Amino acid sequence: MAKETNDIWDKDFGDIIVDREKTKRFSYRYRGSMRMSMGLFFSNNEYDCWRNAVLSKKLP
Repeated sequence: MAKETNDIWDKDFGDIIVDREKTKRFSYRYRGSMRMSMGLFFSNNEYDCWRNAVLSKKLP
């Protein structure tokens, strides 16, 4: 009888919520992109608004 293993990629973590202020507040904890640490990125809501605006434009 084999033991069943639970791997990390088998787990469901749900939706990832990107929050600009929280990312800027904890930016000292990671060494990543300067844009991320300065808050120069889209949050989830801003990206959805931008995406809908782009997709609603008519092509020439």
